[in-house]
Amino acid sequence: SCLCSSPDGLILNVSQILTLMALAAWGTTKHLIGECAPTVTDYVQCTKSSGKDAMKLMEIKYDNGKPLPLEACGTEHTAMVRCCACALLKPGYDKCLKSFEAMAKEGASPMVISKGWTCMQRYYPLTFEQMVKAAETIGECKLPPADQII
Repeated sequence: SCLCSSPDGLILNVSQILTLMALAAWGTTKHLIGECAPTVTDYVQCTKSSGKDAMKLMEIKYDNGKPLPLEACGTEHTAMVRCCACALLKPGYDKCLKSFEAMAKEGASPMVISKGWTCMQRYYPLTFEQMVKAAETIGECKLPPADQII
């Protein structure tokens, strides 16, 4: 088992580090579900009805440095990522703020959306995986009951 040491001498194994990362992502996931669940549900339901894999469809593809439109569900995807960008502009979140501010503006270009989405995926990848996979599994994006252990 690989061990990592922090500056204060605390030693964690890889499993413990991954657990801490998942817990941190879950806090962000809960925040985004509270703000953007309907847009995530719309996106996932669109991908299902289009016969597309929601996780794979989210991957940005470029042609000569310009983002290509998604094969399907582009409107739903844009609504989802713009909602999440606005939610991540709230206090407590400090990544990608300039990109998210640009995404939040009405009429943001596809390039602005793709840059913000790329940043979002860099810093919050597990959050989106948790939301989208859960919505695929249960048919909608929602928080589990308060008494359910995660």
